[in-house]
Amino acid sequence: MSLIVSYLVIPLVFLMLAVNVYFRVRMIKQYKALTKKQIDVHPKVFFNKKKRASYFDQYHPKHKAELNAFSESLDNLIKFVFIGFVLILLCFCYLYFNR
Repeated sequence: MSLIVSYLVIPLVFLMLAVNVYFRVRMIKQYKALTKKQIDVHPKVFFNKKKRASYFDQYHPKHKAELNAFSESLDNLIKFVFIGFVLILLCFCYLYFNR
């Protein structure tokens, strides 16, 4: 049983950690580029796709592509974290219930 943990779960956690760091570094670079251009957007806008598109068109049409890239990176990070949590939870549930 400990072989499964060491060969399956631990590499999965390290892989998720590495990908998470990659997403965060990419988001920080995008955020720095937006702050250099003094673009200020309320965080609520990034989580509602319908409001996001209209807000970017109305208030920041010149920087729409950069804002869309940042918001897509944020969406991808949230999806990745959720999927990773579910994978690790499933691995531990499998190990716990199959003793």
